[in-house]
Amino acid sequence: MLIVPFVVQTVGAVAVVGYLSYRNGQKAVNDVATQLRNDISDRIQENLTYLVAIPFQTFESYDATLSQNRIDLNNGRDVEKFLWKQLPAFPHVAATVFVNANQEFFGAERQEDGALVIRASEVENNHTLTTYTSSPEGERREITNAGKPNWDPRKRPYYKIPVQKKQAVWGTVYPHITGEFLYIAAGKPIYSNSI
Repeated sequence: MLIVPFVVQTVGAVAVVGYLSYRNGQKAVNDVATQLRNDISDRIQENLTYLVAIPFQTFESYDATLSQNRIDLNNGRDVEKFLWKQLPAFPHVAATVFVNANQEFFGAERQEDGALVIRASEVENNHTLTTYTSSPEGERREITNAGKPNWDPRKRPYYKIPVQKKQAVWGTVYPHITGEFLYIAAGKPIYSNSI
């Protein structure tokens, strides 16, 4: 008879301690999971805010260059060389392009291997989007790819949407000209009487 009350008390105490430990453990795990989720969400938001701002920072660089008349928008080689030089300054930007109302396209693009190429579609080449390797100075070298004639970059979202909105804006997701990647681009219209 004496042993039964001691066993009941011991089992009861162990059960209560076990239950409280289980509840506290659950609460601690939930608290840690919530803190981790919030921390990850905050980091994602910080990174997205940083990355989404980069194209608009490039626009400020372009505006400063244009206001100082350091590039001639009527000279495609001048424009593509300027754009080529921008890619090392903005390592998170995959491509920089300039499209004019005359259906001409000049740009620079970072390849998967890190190499910088020049892309151009101009009157002289019958608006054929042509990809060139580039020299360390940003000059065209050899042709690595040429598309079909009469390619019209004005139909792409990076041109259409900013022109419609008349301001710097993000476009929609679109396939890269090769079809291998999806891009999303910010664009800003430039208005000039000389173009």
